[in-house]
Amino acid sequence: MNTVLDRIDAWQSTGLIDAATADRLRAAEASAAETSPADDASRPRPRTATSVAGSFFGPTPTIVEVFAYLGAGFFLGAWSAFVARLAGPTGGEVVMSAGSWLAAVVLLGLGLFLRGGDARRRRGAGAAILVAAIAGALGTDFLGRSLHVDDRLLMQLLDAGVAVAIASAGRRLLPAVTTQVALLAAVTGLGAAILAFLEPVISGTPSEIDFLQTQPADSILIRVVLPAIAWLVVALAIGLLGLREARSTDDPGRRRATVTRFWAGIVAVGGLASSAFRYGSLGDGNYGRLVEPWVADVVVIVLAAILLERALRRDSAAFMIAAAIGLVTALTDFNFSYLSESRDVGLVIEGVILLGVGFAADRLRRRLGSAGVERPSEPLPAAPGA
Repeated sequence: MNTVLDRIDAWQSTGLIDAATADRLRAAEASAAETSPADDASRPRPRTATSVAGSFFGPTPTIVEVFAYLGAGFFLGAWSAFVARLAGPTGGEVVMSAGSWLAAVVLLGLGLFLRGGDARRRRGAGAAILVAAIAGALGTDFLGRSLHVDDRLLMQLLDAGVAVAIASAGRRLLPAVTTQVALLAAVTGLGAAILAFLEPVISGTPSEIDFLQTQPADSILIRVVLPAIAWLVVALAIGLLGLREARSTDDPGRRRATVTRFWAGIVAVGGLASSAFRYGSLGDGNYGRLVEPWVADVVVIVLAAILLERALRRDSAAFMIAAAIGLVTALTDFNFSYLSESRDVGLVIEGVILLGVGFAADRLRRRLGSAGVERPSEPLPAAPGA
């Protein structure tokens, strides 16, 4: 029953409008009824968290694509088993190196072949390049073993450098979220390798801890402050890469910027926390935290506040999630260092911390989503709590 048409009939029967006017009104109503469904379908709908998470890496994977990834994984497993069998139970590092490098070359070629296709093929190309970077790093490590390079820190540095080279080439050939993740992981691994390589030289840390030797204050500061600064520099470099990606005007570019910002925040929080919470020899037979827990917690909370300010200024949910993780990390350490004397009390306080931070993060996420009227809100990356 059409209420508008009934009113038109009633108006005509009472003499409020003539027949010609009634016919024009009926025609206008019929035209509006025909066009309104199409208008509703074409009207942009708000993006929910589910749709954003599902489309972050491109279109929804099809059944064929899922089975293709599974089949490729079994092929890689079969190739690894075949190379390991050729290498034998002892030695065979040359064979393992050649097999890993051959897999890296084939995967790179597959990535180059697939990168010219549709969105799903390009996603497969990015996954192939990511695995190729891992295979290249493994091939370099096996080559170092075959050459009897005993310095493991040097080999870790070389492995990470090769991974960065392959990931950088893949990122240049195919700008995608998968290749961006490969590059970010390689850069993070290179930073960790450089830090591990330089730390014994800078801090003079012995290979074995002497619990009876008094540790000077400057040595303790160097063992904590320098690694923290190094990780913050790595995070800053990744953040600058995120700013470069943010200049893109297309959706793939914004997704790459999102994952880069999230990665930068996580590296900053994780690197600073691992340095500030570090254990070591305190001298006189004591072993414990090199920095007082409350001091370390305050430092991490300050970093979380900086990330939260960046999130509000940049309208970035990625920085907000990293800030929430940093806040949970600091409060958890403070809880188990000072507040809880028993496990059950500690777990209760930890639950309160998680609920409080989760509720606050959700409110801020809604604020970021409502503030993004003039510019689209940034999609959430796949991460714990996202």
